[in-house]
Amino acid sequence: LGTRARHLRRSVVIEALVIATLGLVLAIPLGAVLADFLETVVADHYAGFIIPGAYPWPLLRALLIGLPALAVAAAW
Repeated sequence: LGTRARHLRRSVVIEALVIATLGLVLAIPLGAVLADFLETVVADHYAGFIIPGAYPWPLLRALLIGLPALAVAAAW
């Protein structure tokens, strides 16, 4: 009540950007830790083989640029 459309739109866009950025900041390190655990502990001890780990740097770069841009576009 009492707000202008542009203020509400800006608030929604900023909220979407913050949520997308926070998701990336939390998901990348937690995903790396989980992948390392699965590649070393689970694969070696339970399955008996070693999975060579490879971090997908091009995909990470695309996510860092694309996800916030997509979140802003979707919120707009």
